[in-house]
Amino acid sequence: MAGVELELRDVSLPGRLLSVNGHMLAGHFTCVVGPNGAGKSSLLHVLSGLQVPLTGNVLLNGHQLAGLDVRALAKIRAYLPQQINRDLGFSGAEIIGMACYVGQGKSETYLHEIIGLLDLQPLLQRPLSALSGGECQRLQIARTLLQILSVNPHGLVILDEPLAGLDIQYQLRLMQYLRDLAQLGCTVVVALHDINLARLYAQQVWLLQGGHLIAHGPSREVLSPERIAQVFRVHMPLVHGQLLWPEPR
Repeated sequence: MAGVELELRDVSLPGRLLSVNGHMLAGHFTCVVGPNGAGKSSLLHVLSGLQVPLTGNVLLNGHQLAGLDVRALAKIRAYLPQQINRDLGFSGAEIIGMACYVGQGKSETYLHEIIGLLDLQPLLQRPLSALSGGECQRLQIARTLLQILSVNPHGLVILDEPLAGLDIQYQLRLMQYLRDLAQLGCTVVVALHDINLARLYAQQVWLLQGGHLIAHGPSREVLSPERIAQVFRVHMPLVHGQLLWPEPR
């Protein structure tokens, strides 16, 4: 498959999404941003196929997402939710090992690459219940990425707040890695709270507010100081390409 393109047509969920329309292009890195309760996680649930919209349709490469077989869908897209059950009794190695399609494609190459990217080697023999929140998050990110990369490097990766709990070095490593994946043909969709990282690394941004898609397009156009003030009610001047936090009073 040469990339995954998503199209939403009048997608609605009661109280969460209100007639959302738009395209997410194949081989692009798209960030979904917005205030708490804007509908970011709901949108990602719909895009992943885990939630069927009350009205409207989601098309994946022109085909109805709702009609795809679950097993086939698992080889097209991988999804990381915000909340993960850490009391599973598995070790780090078992968690990421479950995601790899052994013997297919470049599974071993990606496995070693992602273990190095997220410094997972010290975590592999430890149970999830003994890890910190950030350590557990790094393993779950690895599991999600390997699910797709081991079988379909031009698939769809959907991550809901993957930077939560991560140290700065891993935030930056992951954002650069996701940008690189998109340049190689993977379609990447990520919900973020950090608008500066979205502005710096994503090619496209979808900005939600109150279940409405307020704007979508090139990240630096969508996340302008004027629109940030409108949606987040915070004045953040743009200086040398960065949105600056207001000074304390």
